[in-house]
Amino acid sequence: MGISEELRYQLAAAAERLRRLQAAGIDLLREEPEDNPKASLTDDEVREIRRSTAASVVLAGKFRRSTDTIRAIRRRESYRDVADEA
Repeated sequence: MGISEELRYQLAAAAERLRRLQAAGIDLLREEPEDNPKASLTDDEVREIRRSTAASVVLAGKFRRSTDTIRAIRRRESYRDVADEA
């Protein structure tokens, strides 16, 4: 029993969406440190978020955080203790 044409189409479409997300810097297959999606961001990741000109939604996907969290980091409402690089 083979795979139906509809299923083939759906699989190809899903693979294309995954490639596009990865090209945008969103890696859904990335594993979080110690498999904990709530793990804190590193200082370097916070600096990267602050330096980035990418949209908050793109960074939210990349770092697996909400857009509100990304915006709070950029406004320095979160991670205040992390200094910008000299």
